[in-house]
Order: sequence, then structure tokens, then C-alpha cells
Amino acid sequence: MIQLVARKMISENNIKVEIYSAYSGEEAIDDYDIKEFDIVILDIIMPGMSGIDVLKTLRDRHLNEDVKIIMLTSISDKALIKDSFQLGAFDYITKPIEEDEFVARIQNAIHQRMLERKLSESVKMMKAQNEELKNTQIQLVQKEQMASMGHLAAGVAHEINNPLGFIISNFDVIKDYIKRFENYIDYLESYSDRSVQACDNREKTKEHERLEKDLEFIRKDLIELYSDMDDGLNRVRRIVEGLRSFSRVDQLEAYEDYNLNEGIETLIVLTRNEIDGYANLDIELDAHIPTTRAIGYHINQTLLNILMNAIESIKVKLENETGPGRVKIRTFHDAHYVGCTIWDNGLGIAQRELNNIFKPFYSQSKKKMGVGLGLSISYDIIVNKHNGVFDVRSEEGIYAEFTVKLPLISKETP
Repeated sequence: MIQLVARKMISENNIKVEIYSAYSGEEAIDDYDIKEFDIVILDIIMPGMSGIDVLKTLRDRHLNEDVKIIMLTSISDKALIKDSFQLGAFDYITKPIEEDEFVARIQNAIHQRMLERKLSESVKMMKAQNEELKNTQIQLVQKEQMASMGHLAAGVAHEINNPLGFIISNFDVIKDYIKRFENYIDYLESYSDRSVQACDNREKTKEHERLEKDLEFIRKDLIELYSDMDDGLNRVRRIVEGLRSFSRVDQLEAYEDYNLNEGIETLIVLTRNEIDGYANLDIELDAHIPTTRAIGYHINQTLLNILMNAIESIKVKLENETGPGRVKIRTFHDAHYVGCTIWDNGLGIAQRELNNIFKPFYSQSKKKMGVGLGLSISYDIIVNKHNGVFDVRSEEGIYAEFTVKLPLISKETP
């Protein structure tokens, strides 16, 4: 009878729902297992299992927990109503059923369920978008790393070519000296030959003296040649070791003991080719700077990005002004941080732009000097990954100064 009344009220009030009926608690549980319901109306008084027992069974099984369960009761016992809410009921309707109350509570449950569905869909969409953003950020980081490695590759190639050039040149000289040694050996063999003994002694003495002077010169020059080649090869070795240290290829994502001075020194070796010709470089390193725990590869990428931004800014400025530019790098420490400032007298950044430069996808220049996207990633590395500080001061057309500070107690430390 109650089911018929409920169906009639729903129909007459144009509530657009599909209705299923169960005539016992056991049947309700079976239907609940196999169907997707949004709203369930349970009569507290039913044959066999009571509505309270059905409600408890459904919630114990954690089935369709988002379903709105409305209890139907003619009992004035508030304790049962309280028990229903504690077991997870959404609302209740008293018997005999008043149409206005019934319709209002059903519509409220439908509205609530629709809102929850929309919220659930929004959450899923946000999760999907968040995952997409993470993937995009990973791609952007990889793009930045590839761009950084491109700059490094050009600089390293130039730095290696210089010592290799004079090593190859010295080898050509050494090959000529070896040829002269062969000629001297041939002369000694011919000098000891009896047929040559009959030659004029004065001619033999002149030739002998000439060869001895030649060999003495070669002996002294070989010492210098080998010294130069040794210096060149050691320079190549230092560059290769510096590149390996800078890239941290064996610990790309691992926290490690990190020395900021060493990072700066290696950075200068690898970017010298980019700096020379555009800027005078002043370096002031804190001789007593302590180590910290950091992901060295990420910190090096950040420093590289800041320095390359400075050089690019100076390059653009020098298109209309005489140079050279200036870059100052300084390291320091206090009781809480180790830090580094990189200052340049390039284009600078307008005050109105300072709040935007760390935002993703932002760039202040159509010439793609590097300011913007790289700084967003760098900011994330320093502030979010390392719990550090990343500040900028600038005056447009005069200078820009970036300061990176890493905590002495790293984010990794428990």
C-alpha cells in the first residue's frame, strides 16, 4: 500500500525517476547487490528483516556508499531515528505520508545525489587534468634539460677543441722530429762505414756539429711539447669530469651531499665559451661554505638556467650598446642557508613583471631569452623540492640579480 502511494506521488509530481520495488528486507539486499540505485526508501517496519537491519547490513558491506537512504517510519521513537542516522541514513519520512513533505524530501535527495555526481565527475576530471599537467611538466623539464645540455654541448665542444687542436698540431711536429732522428741515425751509420772514412774530416765535422745542434733543439722542444700535451689532456679530462659531475648522471633524482662552490666552479668551466666575448666574469666564492643535502643535478640545472638567462640578456642588450657586459657570481652562507647570487647588467626586468616571471608558460620577451618557462621549473626545484628560497631583484635596463638559498637541514632530513 505504501509503495503504491509513493509511486503515485512521484508520478503526479513529475519526478523523473525509475522505480524498483522490493517486498522484504532480504529482497532489498539482493537487489541492492546487483543494481545501481541513487535513492533507497526503507520502511523501518517490514516483515522479516527490519529497515534498521537492512540499513546496517548495507552499510556494513560498504555497498554503494553514495546512495541516499531515506527511512520511512510511523514510530515516534527518536532513538530509532537517531540509530538510523548513525548507521548512515540520509533522511527520514514519517507516516502517514504527507505529499508535500514526501515530494520535498525526495527532490532534496535527488538534488543532493546529482550534486555529488557532478562533484565526483569534477574530481575525476581534475585528477585527469592534474595528471596531464604533471606529464606536461615532465615534458617541459625534459625540454629544459635538453636545451641546457645543448648549451653545455656547444661549450664543451669548444673547450675540448682548443686543447685537442694544439695536441694534434704538436703530434705533427713530433712526427717531423722523429723523421729527423731517423736521418741522424742514418748519418751515424754512414759515418761508421769505411768508405766514408776516406771523406774530408772537415766536412764530417761540420755535418756532425749541425746535427748535434739540431738534436739539442729537438730535445729541448720535445720537453715543452710533451708538457703542453700533458696540460691539454689534463684540461680535456677536467672538462669531461666536470660535465659528469655537473650532470650527476649516476644520481639524477637522489639527495646527496652537495657543495655549492663546486657546482659553480664546474658550471663556469662548462659555460666559459658562452660567457667569453659577451661578459666579464667576477666570482666570489665563500671559502668556508658548508655542504647541504640536495638533488645535485636539479640544483645545477637551476644555476645553469639562471646563468644562461643572464648571458642571453646581455647579448640582446649589446645589440644596441657597446660592451662587454658583466656577470657577478657570489656564494655565501648563514646559520640556516647556503646561497648563491647571480647578477648581470643585461636588460633587467620591469617591476610590473617581477610577480609573473615564476609563472608557468610566462615569458617577458618575444625573443625567447629563456626568462619564463625555465624560471618556473627552477622555482619549483628550489622552493618546492628543496624547501629553499628563490628571490629576484631587478631594475629595468640596469641589472637583474637572482638569489638561490638552500637549507642546511634539507627537506629530505627526517
